[in-house]
Amino acid sequence: MAKVEVSKDGIRIEGKKLLPICGEFHYWRVDPRWWDDILGRLFRGAEMTMVASYIPWSVHEQVRGDFDFTGRRNPRANLKGFLDLVHKNGLYFVARSGPVCLGEIDGGGPPDYANLVGKRTDKFLKLTEAWVEAISAVWREYSIDGICIYFL
Repeated sequence: MAKVEVSKDGIRIEGKKLLPICGEFHYWRVDPRWWDDILGRLFRGAEMTMVASYIPWSVHEQVRGDFDFTGRRNPRANLKGFLDLVHKNGLYFVARSGPVCLGEIDGGGPPDYANLVGKRTDKFLKLTEAWVEAISAVWREYSIDGICIYFL
């Protein structure tokens, strides 16, 4: 596992200084057949080191209680496949995993059933716990040195 150091001098991974140049790409809006080309030609071609994206709850839980991070229901929900391509292209991923998404998506990120209870309720917070647990399992699998900066 890679060693990550964060100090006043910046970020180092395995002793190599990382200049965090990041671009935004909403993988869930684009056909997965284009992901590798976009990451390789656009991001790496522009000498970026990171790609950032919202991870909309509603994209990954289209059926209540059934989280899809592999694209088994919707190919655009294949977050794990996307993260594998990010790694293949030598990039790092900056995750904004919600539950709210400011990426102009219907309902603002949460699935319809969660939006119906109102975002300022205990019931919504309880529903959100399931989302955070599910997405956290992905981060445990893909984090570096156990480090994951979490944007909620």
